[in-house]
Amino acid sequence: MTRRLLASLAMIAWLTGATSCGSGLDLAKALVVTDVFTGYHDAGVVNGLNKLVPSITFKLRNAAADPVESVQLTVAFWEEGADGETESLLVRGIGEAGLEPGASTDPINVRGTFGYTYEGARAEMFTNSRYRGFIAKLFAKQGGRIVPIGQLKIDPRIIPAAPHEAGRQ
Repeated sequence: MTRRLLASLAMIAWLTGATSCGSGLDLAKALVVTDVFTGYHDAGVVNGLNKLVPSITFKLRNAAADPVESVQLTVAFWEEGADGETESLLVRGIGEAGLEPGASTDPINVRGTFGYTYEGARAEMFTNSRYRGFIAKLFAKQGGRIVPIGQLKIDPRIIPAAPHEAGRQ
């Protein structure tokens, strides 16, 4: 009898969206993607070819009246015109400490691993006939709910490696 009752309560909670994990907060409205910077990270020379990978840096601002906490992000990179994503990466968006109303996160940087390799000059990659840009699709997950929060085109510009990254492969 207890199992049936628990199963019924779980089904009602699922149908109404009222779960102990979720706050009922609409993440799609609560989280605003700001301070966006996109481009292609110079990943150096790989197998004798120049490699560039899509990169996006952004902040999340809490536009809700309540704090937002424990949000995981998925950043999916899609090649323009492709039917599916090239890769998706999971990153922490907001920790358990939460983000107060009106506050923003520190910058979140997400760099793909799949990108373009080219034997010519890096700057010529964007004029190559085989070049197709990337789009980053951002999704937020909290309490089992996943919602889209943004879609951004990766700008055709090279982001140089930071001095401490020079020489890494």
